[in-house]
Amino acid sequence: MDYFNAGPEVVKSGELSTLNWGVSGVTDITIEPDVGTVESAGTFQVSPAETTTYKLTASDGGEEKVAFCTITVEKEPLIINSFDANPDVIEAGGNTTLNWRVSGVENVTIEPDIGTVESAGTLPVSPAETTTYKLTASNDEEEDIAYCIITVEQKLPAINVFNANSDVIEAGGSTDLTWNVSDATRVYIEPGIGAVGLSGSQRVFLSESTTYTLIATNDEGSSEATKLVLVDESPAPDSPAPPPTPQ
Repeated sequence: MDYFNAGPEVVKSGELSTLNWGVSGVTDITIEPDVGTVESAGTFQVSPAETTTYKLTASDGGEEKVAFCTITVEKEPLIINSFDANPDVIEAGGNTTLNWRVSGVENVTIEPDIGTVESAGTLPVSPAETTTYKLTASNDEEEDIAYCIITVEQKLPAINVFNANSDVIEAGGSTDLTWNVSDATRVYIEPGIGAVGLSGSQRVFLSESTTYTLIATNDEGSSEATKLVLVDESPAPDSPAPPPTPQ
């Protein structure tokens, strides 16, 4: 066996190394793994995924010669280079983008609701509430975890409309209250009406002036609006006296 070596003998994952050999006095030469039958002298580029020992077997009739060459693959250390969101504070219903970059890994997952991802990327998300996202990166030897919190700012209810089609009515008359509310989980009107939908109208009959209060609530708090409906209680004018009867 003249020579059998590799250059370089130490590579990083994905890099190339070159096998070099020269054998004299034999006719059958093989290199394993993954190379096969070769000439008596030559070179061959390989890119092993992990540290690999190559075996050269040379034979001529009953005589066999064997040589070995090891290429060491240095795995890149597992590093979570970045995991964040831009922006990291949004309003309810808004969007943000997760960003991450990890090196030296075979598997990357993000939870909740995302699953397996590439080692680097971006992803738009729209959480309904403040959410902590968890990135888990692993290879055969180790695992690392990083977290990213997206804060969702909930809005107080917005009372867009609370009005009456007539602000002043006669005693015993009626008017229609109308309202429109957003970002509320509960809406009610007092006095005398109670729970209502986010928008609607309600006819009320009044004998005296009344102040109605609309209260809209959600998990963040409540908002209120009032509407005064005046009842005109002025007495009706006296009827004119009939003219005197002629004598």
